[in-house]
Amino acid sequence: MKPTDAEREALLNEILNLGAVMLTGGAEVARAEDTVSRMAAACGCARRDVYVTPTLIVGTFSADDGFSFTASRRVDGAKGNMNQVEQANALSRRFCAAPMPAAALHEEVERITALPLYPAWVNLLASLLMAGAFAGVFGGSLSDSLGAALCGLAVWLAERVLRRIGMKDMIRTLLCSVMTGILAVLMVKAGIARSADKTIIGTIMLMIPGLALVTALRDMINGDLTSGVTELLAALVRAMMIAVGTGLVLLWWKGRGFYDATPAAVLPLVSRCLQLAIPCILSTVSWAIVNEVRGPSKYAAMAAGSLAGFELYLLVSSWTGSISAGVIAGAFFIMAFAEGAARILKTPVIVLAVPMLIPLIPGGDLFYTTVNWVQENTAEAYIHLRLVGGEAGGIALAILMEASLAAVVFRHRHSGT
Repeated sequence: MKPTDAEREALLNEILNLGAVMLTGGAEVARAEDTVSRMAAACGCARRDVYVTPTLIVGTFSADDGFSFTASRRVDGAKGNMNQVEQANALSRRFCAAPMPAAALHEEVERITALPLYPAWVNLLASLLMAGAFAGVFGGSLSDSLGAALCGLAVWLAERVLRRIGMKDMIRTLLCSVMTGILAVLMVKAGIARSADKTIIGTIMLMIPGLALVTALRDMINGDLTSGVTELLAALVRAMMIAVGTGLVLLWWKGRGFYDATPAAVLPLVSRCLQLAIPCILSTVSWAIVNEVRGPSKYAAMAAGSLAGFELYLLVSSWTGSISAGVIAGAFFIMAFAEGAARILKTPVIVLAVPMLIPLIPGGDLFYTTVNWVQENTAEAYIHLRLVGGEAGGIALAILMEASLAAVVFRHRHSGT
């Protein structure tokens, strides 16, 4: 039976609510826009003008029988809940296959909105593993991993206290970065950690805006330049807050003998590949748990893709002598792997891609840029800044190349050519 205008309006309101849930969870603008448009088509709307930004959804819908409806939703901003993105995506698939009444759709949207998070102790444990694993990925010892985990504990607690009292995101990041620098130096002075820089790098990876960076790049590739540039600027400002926070601490301790940046030991290639395998897997899966990705099959896929991509990065970097070339190769493999695995597991690509890309994010070189700037080693700071640009640009190029190739491959497959 043909739905009434009131029923269609109620359905479209719930569809917009679902789009807002996806954005809040961390979905790309293009995915939220496509979801709203497809679900509106399933409601019988022949024309669908949907405009989405990271903080706003506006939709005008019309049908051939003269029905017309316009509404908007204000979105508070992404909070990094990949489980909500996945559940919303699954609901949209079910709705497009078999539209449901507005009341039933409302219940489903409310269920997804109220999905329980991992218990606090699970999130804490994942954060500690993540900080410790990243210290190992960037060449730290077991004692540095322990120091990073302890710093991660303090940052985890501080971040929640500051959020509860209403502190803005950028200020929280700055204060937590200052705390990280102070604690890392004290860890070294107390003999818990050997290297302050590895301890700091492992801890600040908890705050690196990896989800925002990848989402921004994918939005720009999809042609959503306004949203992509906005998200990219927000990610860069947050990264700058991390650099400023740790830089202030290092500037304060400079010359007091409490800080010593120790470069990672250069090991034979095979030894490096084996040594970094476990930290790579732990950092990827821990990041996924912190951001509410769920399911053993997804963890297994992310662990396999991240390890293979990271090892490829190490191999290509060694063979070519270019870190950027290694990043491009590793990131391209990861994106292609995520594209295929996402279709098998029926989940959005970004749910798998972002955790696997995290070990390639240039957090270490960003830190060393700050260290050398503080120590007035302008030439070294410039070298590491160039590495940051090359690695970030390599990830962006790999995402662009894979997205372009995937669009051609799957377009031809759908058209039967």
